[in-house]
Amino acid sequence: MCPQDGGGGTHVVEISTCAGRPSKRYAKSSSALLATTERVSVARRAMQTSLVAHRVGHLGKRAIARDLRERGIAADDAKAALSPLADRDEIADATALWQRRFGQPPADERERARQVRFLVSRGFSAAIAFRVLRAAGARTDDLQD
Repeated sequence: MCPQDGGGGTHVVEISTCAGRPSKRYAKSSSALLATTERVSVARRAMQTSLVAHRVGHLGKRAIARDLRERGIAADDAKAALSPLADRDEIADATALWQRRFGQPPADERERARQVRFLVSRGFSAAIAFRVLRAAGARTDDLQD
């Protein structure tokens, strides 16, 4: 409390200032709040970056973006977290994932559909899934890109 106002000031302005100067308590609490806010922001960005890094190689960009949205991450923050993926080759990622899971071209139509569904469920487009299968030697003549 400010000794100049008689010690009974109840207004926010009177509590936070004394003769036009911010009180020491107010200054300390606001700087602590700013420091805490900055630490939380840094931790949140680190968590988002870690989440994206963990998902790469297992999911496509669309699935990672969907995961960030579902976790309530703001669009701007999600875009910043996804920016390192801009240079990645999705066909190479999808091929590596397909190779780990299946390793050989589908023997029949049912297996081909299963492999396409697998890649699409991991966030790759159907066009990329068909390209992967075509590159692996699967018959995809009757399918559209």
